[in-house]
Amino acid sequence: DRADSVDGLLLKWTDPKTLQISFRSARIFHYTNFADDIRSGQQVGRYDIKLVDTSSETLTTTDLELFYRGFHNEHANTHGS
Repeated sequence: DRADSVDGLLLKWTDPKTLQISFRSARIFHYTNFADDIRSGQQVGRYDIKLVDTSSETLTTTDLELFYRGFHNEHANTHGS
């Protein structure tokens, strides 16, 4: 996973198989919500990874969908797609 400009980073195991990554702000370029535990070429387990935005201005799923639609429409109008 890749990110930069991270502020207020906190890592916490919420149970033996779940890692919670909290932050106030960050630019996240890539995120996967799990990590496999592989030993000697064999998958022996899987860990869940949860991101938690602790800022007071958290975007909702609806906000992200509206942003995506706006960006997509703007891009299509500008580039003739």
